[in-house]
Amino acid sequence: MNFMNQLDKLYKVEIAMTFSDEEEEMCPVLAELKKMRAQTRVVGPIVEHVLHFENTYWKNLFVAICKRFELKPFRYSNQKPTTMVVHVSDTLMTEELWPSFKRCERICNEFKEQFIHNITCQIHEIEKDDVREA
Repeated sequence: MNFMNQLDKLYKVEIAMTFSDEEEEMCPVLAELKKMRAQTRVVGPIVEHVLHFENTYWKNLFVAICKRFELKPFRYSNQKPTTMVVHVSDTLMTEELWPSFKRCERICNEFKEQFIHNITCQIHEIEKDDVREA
C-alpha cells in the first residue's frame, strides 16, 4: 500500500471522527494524523512570511502554534521583538497556522474580558462594603 492510499484511509478515519485538541494530545495516533495532514498541505513553494504582532503575548502564541506544527519561527537581529519570520508554504499558512492563531487569539480575548469584568465586579463589591461600614 503506497503512501497516498494510507493517507486516503487516514482522511476517511479523520472525517469519521471529530476530535478536540485535548483528545488529540491524549492520543498519539491522532497527533500523528494531524502531523501527516500538515506535511501533505505543504503544497507549493516555501515562502518567507514576516509577521508583525501588536505585543509579545500574541507573538508567543504564534510561536507556540508554529512549534506544534514542528516549524521553527525566528526573527532577524535587526527586527523588533514583536516581529516573527517563518518559512512555510502559503497553503499551510492560510489553512492551518493563521486560522489556528486567530481562534486562539479570540479565546484569549474572551477570557481576558471575562477576567476584567470579574475583577471590576469584585472591586465594586469591596467599595460598597466599605461605604456600608463607614
